[in-house]
Amino acid sequence: MELAVKIQYPGVADSIDSDIATLGTFVGPFAPRGLFLSTALEELRIAMKMETDYETEARLTDQMRALLERDPELRVPRVRHELSSTRVLATELLPGVPFDQVRRCEVVWRVAMRVAKLVGRERRCRGLLLDGG
Repeated sequence: MELAVKIQYPGVADSIDSDIATLGTFVGPFAPRGLFLSTALEELRIAMKMETDYETEARLTDQMRALLERDPELRVPRVRHELSSTRVLATELLPGVPFDQVRRCEVVWRVAMRVAKLVGRERRCRGLLLDGG
């Protein structure tokens, strides 16, 4: 089995808070009037923390894989937990075409419809997870 491996550079997750604070210091004087900069920076901080939390990503990938396991068109890679850690995420490598290489209109449409289907299922899944169902 071929693998896709996502490796986090050392110190990336640990530097998020200070990087966001520094960004706020530099951007603050130039922020448009009415922009709630502290709220925007907090949202950015949360999103960046989520992007560096590979254990949660692995868990959510497993949940999405279970949700879509009977779908003939959408596939979610299997997480290789024995090879993954806080800073490494290993999954099976699935065949496909990267988004930046999709050019033909019918392929774009097919990909867009699959993504829309996935988003709909993901929203229902989140509802189940948030509601404890």
